[in-house]
Amino acid sequence: MCGNFKLRSNTWFLVLLCGLGGFLFLSGCSHKNTPEASRVAEKATIALGKPTPTPGLDVYLLLDESGSMIGRRGSDPEGVRYEAGKYLLQNLLVKRSPPEGPHRVAIVHFATRAQGTPLIEVTPGNADRMVQALASPTDIHRGYTNIVAALQKVKQLYDQTPPGRHPRRLVVVLFTDGQPDDARKLPLKKYFQEIAHQVRQELPGAEFYVVGLDNPHFKDRFQQTVSDWQRIVGQYHVVTITRMPDLYTTFNQTLQRILEIPQVTPDRVQQEKTFEVQPYLDCLEFHIFYDPRIKLAIYRPDGSLLKAKDPGVSVTKEAKYAIFRVQDPTPGHWKYRIISGQGQVTVFRNPIPFRLTLLQPGAFWPMGQEIYLKAVFLKANGQEIKELPDYPLGFMARVISPGRKEQVVDFPRGSKVGQVYYSNQAVKTTEAGEYTIILTVKGGDRFQTSHTVKTFVQSAPYLDIQKPQPLTHYGRSQELVVEALLERDGHKTDPQKEFIEHPNYLILAKLLHSPDQESGPTIWLSQNDQRKSYFYGVLPQYCWTPGSYRLAVQLAGTPRLPVAFKGSGPQVQVIDFYISKAWPWSTRLYYLGLAILSMIILWLMALAIWLLSATKVIGGVTIDSASGQTKSYRLYSRGVLWPQGLPGFSQEDGSKCPPLCLWARSLGRERLRIYLGGWISLLSMGLIKERVYSLRKDEQVE
Repeated sequence: MCGNFKLRSNTWFLVLLCGLGGFLFLSGCSHKNTPEASRVAEKATIALGKPTPTPGLDVYLLLDESGSMIGRRGSDPEGVRYEAGKYLLQNLLVKRSPPEGPHRVAIVHFATRAQGTPLIEVTPGNADRMVQALASPTDIHRGYTNIVAALQKVKQLYDQTPPGRHPRRLVVVLFTDGQPDDARKLPLKKYFQEIAHQVRQELPGAEFYVVGLDNPHFKDRFQQTVSDWQRIVGQYHVVTITRMPDLYTTFNQTLQRILEIPQVTPDRVQQEKTFEVQPYLDCLEFHIFYDPRIKLAIYRPDGSLLKAKDPGVSVTKEAKYAIFRVQDPTPGHWKYRIISGQGQVTVFRNPIPFRLTLLQPGAFWPMGQEIYLKAVFLKANGQEIKELPDYPLGFMARVISPGRKEQVVDFPRGSKVGQVYYSNQAVKTTEAGEYTIILTVKGGDRFQTSHTVKTFVQSAPYLDIQKPQPLTHYGRSQELVVEALLERDGHKTDPQKEFIEHPNYLILAKLLHSPDQESGPTIWLSQNDQRKSYFYGVLPQYCWTPGSYRLAVQLAGTPRLPVAFKGSGPQVQVIDFYISKAWPWSTRLYYLGLAILSMIILWLMALAIWLLSATKVIGGVTIDSASGQTKSYRLYSRGVLWPQGLPGFSQEDGSKCPPLCLWARSLGRERLRIYLGGWISLLSMGLIKERVYSLRKDEQVE
């Protein structure tokens, strides 16, 4: 046979061009500028922050001692307010408080004048002091209801209290049965102007709760001033009672509001009563106001009797009531039952829920830096709370800016790293002031609880971590590169104008956790010579094993301009990121293999198009041997994916013609393309052993 081999398709050019472009693109993804080796920070450690603790309470209990309280027709001749005050303190005592900053209480008695005690820590060892402070003073003049003097006394005691190391909430609970007055005999409007000044100007951070007894025997009844009180302290913070025994209930409900405990109506048990206990409760309190002649039993959902000696149960008994606390109560239907005696038993039931603990932000946050909320859902001992299948968990938060703009963020399950939940979007901090964060936990449709955390935003320098980014996936590497920008109020800033130290000794970085090890050395990040606000560093640790990694970066310099907020300290950012699975030898070879695979896929696509565009041929072929012997074969209309096979034959002289495998493809009416070699020729799209013949009418070709 004779003829010229010719490549008749542009497909190869297209395949090579696409493959080369893909290789260059993927190779560029793995390129990085490796900075110079960073300096190890000898003996330097990063001051890792702890979760923002639940602030302890400083409670000022203001008790009315005016003449209207005593006497036969007085509001409280039997001194119920003192017994209810003891109950309030006992109720506060059993509530969990930070060990380093327990709840504290101060008692202020007021009539014509006001007198009070300094703050006392609410601990079992101080029970006698608290009772003595509650006792009715014998030397107080009972002529007037001088509420202004009582608030001034709170201000005096508050100013005399040394500042604590931990945040605290200032709470004022006022109990009175009438209207404010004193020896000046001012109009009522004037008294409330002075009260408003004390509340808003002298004690601006305090939470006020007013409990008023509306005595029908008085001309100047408390009910007549409710609207004035609501205008000053808020509608939700004013409660009116008509009977002194209701003060127990009111004090319990007030503490529920202060501690953001779900409100539950008191249970009145006469014979038997069933109630439901929700899931995800830290503990359940039963405040039982009993009659010695009546015995009340409480049964769990499995029918077992609740006993004082049971594990996780603690009991506090007083003359008129007892408080049972049950840790980790079983959700379901519980039951009260009176097992002896007749009458009614009142039970205050306080469900104390588990709550989200906020890790970020803390008490202070720099203005301009976006906030990604981070939180954990743990028990007090650090164990993660097990999710109940029937009550799937959901977490969200409402963030309210100082300008009252509200943003709702979610904590998706996919953003959880270890025990930490990340919010799904950032909160911008463009305003200075106090931001309110309301954290909510949902457990199916049977449980929901919220609590409030506050953070103060103020202008200050901060770090914008460029690399690694939170929750971002990276390829394997022999080193961990850290890059950061120094900013203030959302703009780059000069470190020499912000800090006293040299820029190369401002920022620390440390790998806290990886799949292979728990921690590594601490390094200083170096300042870039051209970009003054840009810092970089290299941690000499392999990021090789796929999994989650945790990095801490601390802004450790001494500011030239001190931050006014007392709770501000070293700024530490903790970044969780991932190393993804890659080729076992190196990231660069991984991208090279990916480029080759892309070329193969593109080539197969071009081959498929080439095959489907082929035209089948029906005709004949004659094979001539060197001795002049010929043999003819018929070309059939075979399938496009299978070549025509021509068997060989033996000649008279003993020589053999080998079998052939070929493809025949028409190039129009007068041209024919023959591909010899079967699949080899096919896969090369005719590059190997191809001949093209020009056909004329009735003409035969070799």
